[in-house]
Amino acid sequence: MKAILITLFLFKLSIGFSQIESRWIGGSPGREQDWFWHKNWSNNRVPDEFTDVRIDDVNLAMNYIPKIKNGHAIVSRLLVKSINGILIDKQASLTVLNYDTERTDAMHIDTKGLIVFENYVPR
Repeated sequence: MKAILITLFLFKLSIGFSQIESRWIGGSPGREQDWFWHKNWSNNRVPDEFTDVRIDDVNLAMNYIPKIKNGHAIVSRLLVKSINGILIDKQASLTVLNYDTERTDAMHIDTKGLIVFENYVPR
C-alpha cells in the first residue's frame, strides 16, 4: 500500500511540473495586445516558467502582436513564427529559460526593455 501511495504522489508531482504549450491568439476586446491578459492565450492562462510559448501569424491584419508593456514575463521556451514577433516596452522584460536558435528568431523581438536568453543552445 505504501508503494502505491508513493507512486501516485510522484505521478501527481510530475504532472504538476509538466511543460504546457500555449499559443498567442490576441485580440481580446480592450486588451488586444496584452501579454498578461489570460484571454489572449490559447489555454486561457498567462504563460509562466513552465510554458512553451508559440507565436504564429495570428490576428496580424488587426495588428494584435503580443506586447509586454511593463512587468516581467518568464517562459520555458519561445517559438516565434510571426514576422511581427513580440514588443517589449521600456519598463518590461522577458526571460526565456531554454533558448533555442532553431525555434526562435530573435530578429522578430522588438525590445526597448530587457530580454534574457538562458541556457542558450547554439545550432
